[in-house]
Amino acid sequence: MNSGATATIYGDLYNNGNGTSGVGTLRFVKSGTQSLNGTVFTHSGVVEVATGSTLTTNSKLTIANGGSLMHGTSTPNGGGSVSGSITFEKTIGTTTKGWRMFSLPVDALIDNFESGLNTLCSNHTPSGERNVYYYNPAAGATAPGGNYAVGWTQANNTTDDEQKAYSIYLDNTSHGAWNFGSTVSISGTPNNGTDTFSLQYHYDPASSGNQAPQRGWNQIPNYFPSNLGVYNLINDGNFGTTYKAIHVWDQNTSQMIGLNQSSMNSYNNSSTSRFSTIRQISPFTGFWVKATSVSQSIQLKNSMRTSRTDSLPANTYFKKEFDIFRVEVKDAEGKADQFSVCFDEAATDGMDYSMDIYKFKSFSDEVPTLYTELAGEGMMSLNALPIKESYTMPLFIESFKDGKEYTFSPITEEYLGYFDVELVDNKTGVKTMLLDKNYSFKYDAAYKGARFTLNFTKKSTTSVDELFSPEKMYAYTNEGGINVVYSNRNTATTATVEIYNIMGQKLFSTQTAAGVETVTYQPAATAQANVYVINVTSNGKTKTIKVVY
Repeated sequence: MNSGATATIYGDLYNNGNGTSGVGTLRFVKSGTQSLNGTVFTHSGVVEVATGSTLTTNSKLTIANGGSLMHGTSTPNGGGSVSGSITFEKTIGTTTKGWRMFSLPVDALIDNFESGLNTLCSNHTPSGERNVYYYNPAAGATAPGGNYAVGWTQANNTTDDEQKAYSIYLDNTSHGAWNFGSTVSISGTPNNGTDTFSLQYHYDPASSGNQAPQRGWNQIPNYFPSNLGVYNLINDGNFGTTYKAIHVWDQNTSQMIGLNQSSMNSYNNSSTSRFSTIRQISPFTGFWVKATSVSQSIQLKNSMRTSRTDSLPANTYFKKEFDIFRVEVKDAEGKADQFSVCFDEAATDGMDYSMDIYKFKSFSDEVPTLYTELAGEGMMSLNALPIKESYTMPLFIESFKDGKEYTFSPITEEYLGYFDVELVDNKTGVKTMLLDKNYSFKYDAAYKGARFTLNFTKKSTTSVDELFSPEKMYAYTNEGGINVVYSNRNTATTATVEIYNIMGQKLFSTQTAAGVETVTYQPAATAQANVYVINVTSNGKTKTIKVVY
């Protein structure tokens, strides 16, 4: 059964040993009870139980990694119920050692994993080998003023269940007890229905001071046996925190990725970029949300579930385009972090809870940490700002590797280039235009404060006309001539760029393809500056900008 194929089942299903293959959909639609019989089989796609149907599993079904079970009231393409146990599998994508964020898609205890990893909980001896913890955000018994969370707590093998998210340390290199396989599995009655998580508002006990970024963090499980839609979760009326974002651990980069209500993400790499972002939280995955005051909560609902994967066109998640400049700092081994600035007409200079993204520091001491600080809020991973003539912001870097060489480089696939970007090394005084070249330096642990400064300066005679329309266009001049930047994500649409003098004579014409393209025209030399008219025509509409050169 290939992707997109559906086998609709009106009665009982008997497996004679062949099972299924492929990632298609098994849909159970009988009004009443349907049973699975014969031998156990594994399905790698989607299982849908329609309204009115009850699927009795008889422990005959395994849903492999990437598959989803859609059942329960209000679940898209579901609605029916499941009676009995199902085994679910999860593939661990990388073999690197470190912490993984886990949740349980079935009614089970954290110690009930059947294969793939060892869960060394509070009953395990020796105590130094324990590897399963959950974050308890409630006020600690001895916390000063009751403002500090209990923090990381050893999981109990007899009481801790699917209502928590967990951090599990796995390592195939240093100790046999922490070894893990490529696939883990667990069995039980699959979870469904609305689950309410009350959010605590206390400080991280590991923080050195009472700063906003270290307050209110709560670890939440995706306890469904299906993907959880990020957009549906954050935009739900019961997502009760003012900070409209979630943070998901990415083992590939060893960084925490923030995803916000405005459909922006704080990190850009091969798996999480403007063109391929995280749109679903997969089963077995825990994530983080941040309370902004006391008495807040969020709800996970069946209506938020989806069987879709991240292999979707980017515009199925993005509500609009953003102008985002990202800067990456990386060492020779590829260990990296990023800081991003988004320019948007709806942003403010202060905290924008639907756009700005807090910095959630990595759990790994192998990667650097890059961030700015926002007054009254602390560390930020993505800062959204309105359009102005210029900006100056501090850029902080932290690392456990004193003397390590790092390189700054820009990531511009989402950036329209409205500003020139200067990086200033405050220790050495070296200034680098980041859009032109990279900058390398050695980390100095003794240097306190912001090691770097980012200066954003509007390009010469740039016009902001139409900068924020779905099809964006602006122009600027430099020694190379008149530069017209046109952005259009519609692959079926082209645009014609024409440049006229003030007398109406056409001096230049060309056609652009989809995407972001810069067209440069060098006017003939004259003794004095002249006015030029730029027309960009697409889909029967013309946008006009005037520049002086």
